[in-house]
Amino acid sequence: MSTTFEDGREPVDDEAVSTAIVREVARREGVPAVGLDSIYDVINPDALEELFSP
Repeated sequence: MSTTFEDGREPVDDEAVSTAIVREVARREGVPAVGLDSIYDVINPDALEELFSP
């Protein structure tokens, strides 16, 4: 499954889906990724990874 970000960027091949989401949210919010609330407080990143695993 190939995914392209809205701005045309391609995700890093070995980057976790949850990491890619955090990076994209941070980019759209204009803040560093470390400035966001923990993804673990919002979703289950393990379940997200499982959804997108081959």
